[in-house]
Amino acid sequence: MKYQKNFFALVFLFAGLFLLGCKKDKDSDGLSKVDIDKISKLPYSDLSPDEQKQKLEKESLAFLELCNAAQSSPAVEAFQNLNSLLDVTGVDFFESTSEKSAIKVKSVKAAIEYSEFYAVFTWNVSKRDWDMTPSTTELKFVFPAKKGSTNNNAALSIKAASSNVLVDELIYMPKSVTCTLTVSNKEEAKIEFSADYKNNNPLPVKTEFKLSTGDGYTYWWKIEKGNESQLAMKMSFKNQIMFEVLFKSGIKLDEIFDLALNDQLDNQYNLLDKANGYIRLMDDLTMVYKVDLAKFAPKSEEIEADYEKKMAQLHPEWADYNNWNTVKQAWDKNENRYKTWGQYEKERSDKNAKAFNDYVEVALFSTKDKFKIADMIQYSKIDSEYWDYYKWDATAKMWSLSNVDTKKFDVYDNVPFLKFGDKTEVSASVYFSEGFDKLEKKLEELLKTFD
Repeated sequence: MKYQKNFFALVFLFAGLFLLGCKKDKDSDGLSKVDIDKISKLPYSDLSPDEQKQKLEKESLAFLELCNAAQSSPAVEAFQNLNSLLDVTGVDFFESTSEKSAIKVKSVKAAIEYSEFYAVFTWNVSKRDWDMTPSTTELKFVFPAKKGSTNNNAALSIKAASSNVLVDELIYMPKSVTCTLTVSNKEEAKIEFSADYKNNNPLPVKTEFKLSTGDGYTYWWKIEKGNESQLAMKMSFKNQIMFEVLFKSGIKLDEIFDLALNDQLDNQYNLLDKANGYIRLMDDLTMVYKVDLAKFAPKSEEIEADYEKKMAQLHPEWADYNNWNTVKQAWDKNENRYKTWGQYEKERSDKNAKAFNDYVEVALFSTKDKFKIADMIQYSKIDSEYWDYYKWDATAKMWSLSNVDTKKFDVYDNVPFLKFGDKTEVSASVYFSEGFDKLEKKLEELLKTFD
């Protein structure tokens, strides 16, 4: 069973690692129809940066209200209580009826992974344990919908179908999993997962997940690999968009994964391509991005390699840091070592900012009001000061802390700025430092609620 468990872990890890976006299927996907090229040509807003910020903050409040509404969802409450009951006493599955080797399952997610072991488990309040009844049609849990209740009024039914892809002649990969949650005989949630395979490869070329609740919430994602690898995600409440993400690219994902698993991914820039997509909040605020990964990635590595080479020449004593003769020779050759170090830091940061501005396009739009809010660019800025407080003690032949012989230089960082229509430029972190941090926190809490 570890193969099935590892497969599900890979699926969810894959989704998590590529949260930037998937293919829009004209008939079946959950994305709204966003024309990226059309959005990119919208004019700048006439609002000042402060006026635009007030508008965004006001719209964010509506988003927070939707987030708060999810906390009282009957489906969420029932799922949370089922997880808590499984945590009290897990249910036992058996890999082999002859060996009776037990597998203890203590969460809804784990139960889904082992859904091929059909049985009905009913919560016994007096024993605080599960009673099992054999079943040939489903894996089912019957339990109280609310914490502290003794009424088994909720039921979660799980059904799975296998594909014809066999792994190590031990287990068939899942083709679909369907979970239905009812509370007082009313359907309150449905989870649907599907996977498509090609050439008997156990890694699917397409995976899709959808969670819908009776009170109007829908969370959906889809990953599809092919000539254009794509990822899409969407969450909505009563058909109103809460957030939506799209990423698409010609990146050869299968080849990248194969090389990465064998530690052979270095310098494989021929597998990269251009990528584009968008991130959308509340049906209005949309960030559109385009990245030339095939040029941006090698340029970034070239900049870093050049910096490391110069630093190695500047600090040859790093190879033998406790050898005073080596250190003294290096310092004698370059009395302005720290000044040069600071120059290298700034040079690297300047080059990285230029590479971002050359190969990455990011812009914020109001899709409802049909105007561009701002472009995003990078600048090299001083991030902090570096002080070296160490001094060589020739007698002890070691480095010691000193508050007398100190050296200082500036450390730089690449900072994203928003460039508005009136040519005003504001650091993105400063612009979004108030108001939007609460929005981000609420969104994280909401995703945890639906976990």
